[in-house]
Amino acid sequence: MRVQPLLQKMEKKLEKKPEIIPGKIKMQKIITSAIVPVICLIFISCGLKAPPVPPASYPPVAVTDLSAKVSSDFLTLTWTIPAPANATSGKAENFFVYRSKTSLSQPDCPKCPIVFDQVARLPVNGKSQLTYTETLVKGNKYIYKVVPYSNAGVQGKNSNLAELVY
Repeated sequence: MRVQPLLQKMEKKLEKKPEIIPGKIKMQKIITSAIVPVICLIFISCGLKAPPVPPASYPPVAVTDLSAKVSSDFLTLTWTIPAPANATSGKAENFFVYRSKTSLSQPDCPKCPIVFDQVARLPVNGKSQLTYTETLVKGNKYIYKVVPYSNAGVQGKNSNLAELVY
């Protein structure tokens, strides 16, 4: 018989309507309207969207003092490694040496473009000056230039040209 009074109490509680407190409902709406957008932003903004962007890479400063010296049948190119001029110039870590070689028997063509071939890649390795040496063949006109590169693969401008007839 004791179960009956318990059931009756529970039924009365279920039948009872919750009290409506205007201030409490307003506060719940404010909290909900503030929390829902924040949660949405968290879920929308997390995760990987794109690959990371590398830092800006600037070209190294061009060589301005390329010089050529001939001794016997050997040519020696010499140049100073330029230091970065400012915050928007990169550091030269490698140099490519380019050569144009034309036979003296060919007619001179001052308006024709100079065609260069890469003949060497020289790492800087902490040096302040680099040299390049090669054997020359008589009866040719040679033109050389060097181009600096950074470790990021950014190419600088061409150096001055070193020309000689041998």
